[in-house]
Amino acid sequence: MQALQKRCDHPVIGYSNPLPGVYTAIQGWWDRRHGWKPETDWMLLSYGVVTGIYFTLDTVVPKGEKVLTFTPVYDPFFAAIKNSGHTLVDCPLDHKDNYYTINWELLEKELADGVKAVVFCNPHNPIGRVWTEEEMAKLVELCVKYNVYLLSDEIHGDFGLTRKYTTAGKFTQIYDKLVVYTAISKTFNMAGLGSSCMIIPNAELKQKIKDAYDSRWMFGPSDLAFTAMEAAYTYGDQWVDEQCEYLKGSAEIVRKFVEEKMPEVKVTTHEGTFLMWLDMTCFGKTSDELTEIFAKEYGLAIGNGAHYGKQAEGYMRLNIGCARGRAWIRWPRCTRITVTRFFVPADQMAAPRLSATRIHEQHSRTSHKKLNFMDCMGMATGQIISGIMVLTVPVHRLRPAQGRLEHAGHQRCQHHAQRPHELLHRRCSAELCLRRCEVHR
Repeated sequence: MQALQKRCDHPVIGYSNPLPGVYTAIQGWWDRRHGWKPETDWMLLSYGVVTGIYFTLDTVVPKGEKVLTFTPVYDPFFAAIKNSGHTLVDCPLDHKDNYYTINWELLEKELADGVKAVVFCNPHNPIGRVWTEEEMAKLVELCVKYNVYLLSDEIHGDFGLTRKYTTAGKFTQIYDKLVVYTAISKTFNMAGLGSSCMIIPNAELKQKIKDAYDSRWMFGPSDLAFTAMEAAYTYGDQWVDEQCEYLKGSAEIVRKFVEEKMPEVKVTTHEGTFLMWLDMTCFGKTSDELTEIFAKEYGLAIGNGAHYGKQAEGYMRLNIGCARGRAWIRWPRCTRITVTRFFVPADQMAAPRLSATRIHEQHSRTSHKKLNFMDCMGMATGQIISGIMVLTVPVHRLRPAQGRLEHAGHQRCQHHAQRPHELLHRRCSAELCLRRCEVHR
C-alpha cells in the first residue's frame, strides 16, 4: 500500500508497460518461495487468471474439443471452458475419509478418449488439497503421454499450509504444452487491481496467446498493478509467512469447533488455501437451502458447494481468510442456546393455529436437550422423521429462560397458521423477525 500511495503522488496514470523490475520481482519470488526460477521472458502479464485460461483455450484448443477439469473445482473453470467453445469433461475426484485424490484410471481413460487440455487447480479450490510432488509428476507424465496441454492455475500456491506446494513448472518435460497462472490477488488480497501473470516456457505458445490479447486491444494491467506486483513480490515474504501461520491456526480452530459443536458435519482435511470444505449432507438439504438458511437465520455468507460440481450438493465452502474476531463472532453465539424439542404426531400438525402452549400441554412428557445451532438449522423446516414432527425455531428467535423456551409468549399470524412448525416470539425484535405479522408491526 505504501508503494501504491507513493505512485499516486505522481499526477499521471496513463497507458504503461511494466518496467524490468516487475519481472525480476516475480522471478525472485518464485525462486525464493517455491524453488523454481522461471525466465523473465516466459512471463505474460494479464488482467486475471480466469481471463488467461479463457484466452489460452480460445487460442490453442480447437473449438468443440474436449477440456478436462477435476471436480469439485472453482466454478469459473466451467465458464472458461464452455464460453471458449469447448466440451467440458468432468473428472470427479475420489473422496474417502474426508480426503480427495485423483482417480488416475478415470483420468487416463478420458485423456485416451481425446481430451486436448487439462485445466488444473494447484492448490485445489475448494477442497484445500495441496498436490504432492508424486501426484504432480504422474499428472505431467499422463499429459505428455497423450499430448495434452496442462493449464495450471496456481494462484493459491503461496498457501501450502501443511504441505509444501509443488509447481507444475518444475517438470521440464511438459514445457511445450504448459501454462502456469499466478497473481497477487489471493496472496496479498489485491484482486481489485485486476492483474495476473502467465508463465509460458514455450515461446511460440506465448506469442500466440499474446497475439490473442492484442487482437482484442487488451494490452495488460494498469501501472498501479505493476507497482503493486513489484512491491509485493519484493517485500512481502515476512507478511506472507505470518499470514500462513495465522491461517493454519484458524483452520485448526474451525476443525476443533466443528468437531465439538457439530459432530455430524465433516471437515475435509485441509492442506492449503484459505478455503475450507464442509460436508453438510447430514442435514439432508441442498446447498441452495443451506446457503439461504445461513444467510437469513445466522447472517453468515458461506459458499454454495453445488456451484463447484454436481457431486458437491450439500457441501459448503467456508472462507477463513479474515480476522478471527469477525469470522468467529457469530459461530459461538449460535451454539450456546438451550431449546425445547417438541415431538408432535404428524397428523396433528395439520390442525390450524396449533399453539406452542397447547402442544406443550398435550405432550407434557416432552424431553429437553441442548441443541447446537446446526441441529436447529437442520430441523427448522419441521420435517417428519419416523412419523413425528420435530418442532423448533431458528436460534436467533429464541429467548432461553432457565434452560427452557417461554411457550406462553408465542403468537402467530395468518401466514404462520399454515406453517405451525414456525413460531414467532411476542418479544422478539422486529429487525430479527424475517416474516413480520401483526404482532411485530
